[in-house]
Parts: sequence; C-alpha cells; structure tokens
Amino acid sequence: MRHTTTLLLLATGFTTLAADSQRALPVFFLPNAGQADPTIRYIVQTRETTAGFAPDSAIFRIHETLIHVRFAGASPEVSLEGTAEMPARANFLIGDDPAGWHTGLPTYARIVYRNLYRGIDMNYAGSDPQLDKIKSEFRVAPGANPSEIRLEYPDADSVSINARGDLIVRAGAAELREQAPVAYQEWGVSAIPFAPGTA
Repeated sequence: MRHTTTLLLLATGFTTLAADSQRALPVFFLPNAGQADPTIRYIVQTRETTAGFAPDSAIFRIHETLIHVRFAGASPEVSLEGTAEMPARANFLIGDDPAGWHTGLPTYARIVYRNLYRGIDMNYAGSDPQLDKIKSEFRVAPGANPSEIRLEYPDADSVSINARGDLIVRAGAAELREQAPVAYQEWGVSAIPFAPGTA
C-alpha cells in the first residue's frame, strides 16, 4: 500500500509531520533532500522528538530545546546511509512553487554510521513501535576497541546515570534518555548476551 506523508518546514531547520498524533505510525528516517539544513543528512520524528543526523553529530529537539550529541574523535571517513527501506514515500510540499517541493522521498527503518570509529558502526532505529522512541546501537567488529567511542553533550546542563544504568542528559526542560546498554555477540542468526570484558 502506498503511503504518502506531507511534511512542513520549521524555522529551526527541522521538519514536522502533518499527521494525526493519535494514529500509530512506525518510526522512519527521511533523507534531507533540501528541506532542512544541508549539514543534516537524515531526519526522524516521533511524537515528542525531532532529530537530525549529520556525519559528526546528532541533534535532538525536545520541547523546543536542542540537545547536540557530538561524536568526539570520530573517523573523517564515516559514511551515513539509510537502510531497511520501507514501502512509504514522503512528500515535502512547502510553499506554492512546485520547484521547491520534494516528492517521493524514500523512508528507512534505520540509519547507519559506517566506520564511525575504526571498526565500529552505529545504528539509529525505532525501538518498540508502541513506545514511539529511537535507540542507538554500536556494532563493534572483532579487534576494534569500544573505548574509542566518545559522546559529548555540549548543550547539557547535567549528564547522569540512574539506578537502572540509563544515561540521562538534561538541558532546560528537555531530557534525553539512553537506555542502559546491553552487550551481545551475533552467532549465526542468534544474539547471545554477555558481560563486556568476558568475551
């Protein structure tokens, strides 16, 4: 089934879905075809958050507050691409001049930062569809050093870890939460959990 979504450009350089907030939509990522700041490669929106993804950072807008996540020391060779293409297409019909419209844009279930650090890729994807959230995941190749992963939050008023191990970043009224990491090793089609440092 063909599903088209009309999006509106906001002054912040992000986009907002013109959709029924009560209707459940899967989380999807859109390429920036000129509808946002050119440093942004992909955009995603949930009911609470709009995010833009650049090669060296991600920007989350929560309650009109921007929280930047900077990938410190990342490889200059990183490539950013959409994967798991979805059947939906998105249209940006901004203004009354069709020359400025962007139509038929593909949608993706996730984006991948390939070689963000040496031997390390990072994914962003939707988590549980009922939660309407996105989550990051690092994929570390054999021999790669996960201690190279360094994330900076220059806009944060505070950064803390709660009792469950979740990372909490606060800036003004906004809160960015990363669930506690889970380490696992892929073995065939299985994902086998393990404690870091024991594999």
